[in-house]
Amino acid sequence: MIELDGVTRRFGATPVLHGISLAVPEGSFTSILGPSGCGKSTTLRIMAGLDRPSAGRVRLNGVDVTEATASERNVAMVFQSYALYPHLTVAENIALPLAMRQLSRLERLAGVGRLVPGAGAKRAAIGARVREVAAMLGLEDLLARKPAALSGGQKQRVAVGRALVRDPSIFLLDEPLSNLDARLRVQMRAELAALQARTGRAFVYVTHDQAEAMAMSDHVLVMMSGRIAQAGAPRDLYARPATREVATFVGAHPINLLHVTLGASGTTALLPGLRVTGAANARVTLGVRPEHLAPAATGVAARLERVEYLGAESVVHVRLDNGTPLRALAPGDWAPPAPGGALTLAVAPERVHLFDAETGARLPAAAERVAA
Repeated sequence: MIELDGVTRRFGATPVLHGISLAVPEGSFTSILGPSGCGKSTTLRIMAGLDRPSAGRVRLNGVDVTEATASERNVAMVFQSYALYPHLTVAENIALPLAMRQLSRLERLAGVGRLVPGAGAKRAAIGARVREVAAMLGLEDLLARKPAALSGGQKQRVAVGRALVRDPSIFLLDEPLSNLDARLRVQMRAELAALQARTGRAFVYVTHDQAEAMAMSDHVLVMMSGRIAQAGAPRDLYARPATREVATFVGAHPINLLHVTLGASGTTALLPGLRVTGAANARVTLGVRPEHLAPAATGVAARLERVEYLGAESVVHVRLDNGTPLRALAPGDWAPPAPGGALTLAVAPERVHLFDAETGARLPAAAERVAA
């Protein structure tokens, strides 16, 4: 387990992290999710020992490692850029951490090193471990190649193999799939999730891609502006976002946000079929995800602006009578009216999120359908 306790990081007078506290349990796949510049990579570097906190403590398996260097922590880090040595083969790249740890400087020398007593046995053990890791990652046939002869996905596997070879207590991965194309990213995230399950080690995965975080993780930390905005299981973040900011960031399609003033009965003319219980005569923000807003025979009146056809589904862009734009989802075979044509959208009231208009915090209120 790795823990951060009240970690703050400043660069000069500029604060980047504001009292971050978190715990990554052994055997979990935890993602740190957030937009660029929110501090997630800095958090990972502090976990790895590549950076030091300005305040706060770092503990690894209960031991304070705040002042320990990266080499003194049994952690492995996989970078976005792969960081492979171009002059070394795949086998040599994977073996490098073990060679640096287990072989003396003399034993590492080509030719001469092999004459040192005991060096041969050490090299044989390293080679066996490299082949074991290569088999786990499907790299057996690539061990003699150099990085220039590898695809992006193969390079990423080699980078993971180099981290895996020394059996670290925790894996830290900093946006490792961002350089891959969309199809390969989907394949690699499945492979990483399977690898984590096989090793049983804790993985901490930094990403700005919420689809990656939601698909692979059993625990997600959403970071915003150097703070943890919400932590929980992917399903909880999606179904009950703690703030308007989290709701905006989590989800395959951007959430619709409607700023309304509720009447005494909790109703609003903007969505006439709904009533909010627990909030009356108040300014609130209603959040409705496009997948919970669909064309139907009855519902909210709107006019079609355009349709994005995505195959299995279509993103429907509409505008309400007061000019408010909305996005809805429809099946791919839905026949839309002509642009500017009228249509109605059904809203699932149990799927409506309510936030305080000023603070953006989630409100303990609920929406329900009212009779026409």
